[in-house]
Amino acid sequence: MSMQALLGQLLVGLINGSFYAMLSLGLAIIFGLLGIVNVAQGSFYMLGAFGSWMLLRWTGLGYWPAFVLTPIGVGLFGGVLIPIQGTVPIGAAEIGLIVFAACCLLCGYFLVVVAMQHGEVSVVTPFRYVFIPFSIVTGFVVWREVPDAITVLGIGIIIATGVYTFVRERRLALARARTAAPPAHPIAPAPAEPRA
Repeated sequence: MSMQALLGQLLVGLINGSFYAMLSLGLAIIFGLLGIVNVAQGSFYMLGAFGSWMLLRWTGLGYWPAFVLTPIGVGLFGGVLIPIQGTVPIGAAEIGLIVFAACCLLCGYFLVVVAMQHGEVSVVTPFRYVFIPFSIVTGFVVWREVPDAITVLGIGIIIATGVYTFVRERRLALARARTAAPPAHPIAPAPAEPRA
């Protein structure tokens, strides 16, 4: 592997790790500091993904306008649900923390998209497991939670499958490179012209 490829993959890994660090920070703020136990983040994430797809596909908006409008629309939709759910209103400080968490998640999501665009998926995917140590540290710092044996076993299985996938894909790529025809020389000698 060339130094340029190694540095590129390192950058992709750092971008991906940054996403999960921001994700952990955002969820830690929502759960830990605000005291709001809510598992609707996945539903709102799905709503945002579908909203982005609709804006891109049906309205013809570009990527950046959809990137900006989708979180605003999902936030407004969540605001409309507050009276229906009977949730206790929150103050300005909590709203600021939620906006900060949303910005962290938005930046993190963008970094994952960039990582997937510039890196090979089989190489980028194992770096997605960087979120596990961040989640463990966040859980300990915020809630003083220590993973039990079942959790450690599950983490081990997840990491082992990621490492296996990485090693397998690497071996397959090397095997394909060995069986491929050698590239033509870029500067081939010109054919000799017949003399008259």
